Amino acid sequence: MRILWYSATPECDSGYGNATRNMVRWLRRQGHFVAVATKHAMTIPYRKWEHDIIVLDGTNLDVLNSGVIAAWDIDACITFFDIWIWAKQKTQLDRHIASWIPVDTENINERIVKVVKDVPVKIAMSKHGERELRNAGFEPMYAPIGFDPEVFYPKPDAGRAFRESLVFQDPIDADDMFLIGSVGINYQGDRKGFIVLMQAFKKFHEQHDNARLFLHTTANKQRDGINYAALAMDLGIGEWVAWPHQERLWYGLYSEEILSEIYSGFDVFCLPTRGEGFGMPVIEAQACGVPVIVTNNTSGSQLCKTGWLVDTGWDDLEYLGSNVWRKSPSPGKVLECLEKAYEAIPDGDHFRVPISEQVAEYRWENVWANYWQPIIDKIETLVNNGG
Repeated sequence: MRILWYSATPECDSGYGNATRNMVRWLRRQGHFVAVATKHAMTIPYRKWEHDIIVLDGTNLDVLNSGVIAAWDIDACITFFDIWIWAKQKTQLDRHIASWIPVDTENINERIVKVVKDVPVKIAMSKHGERELRNAGFEPMYAPIGFDPEVFYPKPDAGRAFRESLVFQDPIDADDMFLIGSVGINYQGDRKGFIVLMQAFKKFHEQHDNARLFLHTTANKQRDGINYAALAMDLGIGEWVAWPHQERLWYGLYSEEILSEIYSGFDVFCLPTRGEGFGMPVIEAQACGVPVIVTNNTSGSQLCKTGWLVDTGWDDLEYLGSNVWRKSPSPGKVLECLEKAYEAIPDGDHFRVPISEQVAEYRWENVWANYWQPIIDKIETLVNNGG
């Protein structure tokens, strides 16, 4: 089958780039022709990625209709985008067979229903998303995002080296610190919950002066985000917070291998998110043997195999202008989980291998065999039947 995968570029340093890289590799291994159309603009009409996979950068749906599908004789297009991006363009795309759909809110609105109702194969990437799509009257298939176990696994020596490399204004020995870490993009609306995390950390540090925080994100307002570095100073915690090298992060120079070493250096991974379509860092951290703290909303309860769920209730709901609800945890609830983690992980003693085994179901080979192979089989049947 000849497939066009339309999402982020495979080099993108994000969950979308991660999934694109691995999905096109697996599709290629199964003998399918794969071309990738991306939203990342380049100055050439197309280029070739590993194994001669064609990548069309900066494409929009008009470009796809005007030549791409005909030029490469595409049978089926699989899209992997946030719904709000796809909503603006969906009706223009020919050969749109399947959509991998993230649901990062508590419910889905009528706009999402309109966007996906005519797509033959709807694929939920979390159990929460599957439930919400069913509540909207659909019969979606399900496939989570996976991780590469040859990259993400416990690396205690590399993790220790990372801890020793951190520079805080208030110095501390790597063996003495209790390191809380988080990974995520700096969004304007703080969907990852870093503000809440920093508020909770302030109170946590008052009780545990060996606590330190590492936020793997842009520290200032690049990409229209939030100036988290200024917030840290305003909260009075700046001397106990560390950041990645900002220019290297900006240019995507933190590979998955480096990221796995960073995870391995954490005592606990904490993501008090307001909602996730899936939440790859939660799985990656556990694959590296680190327990997690994540909000009990959207995909949180599904992905937290070893760790603590930040409780949320009706009074944590917030209404967005797009007619959907999100649950934003309170700093106090995050603080409670940090205290539980501190008690459960004395002297930086990770659980490591037992934790990594808890997320084995999300290894790419298992995700492909159990979920994606049946989906691709269904797509191929539709194509062969003229769908």
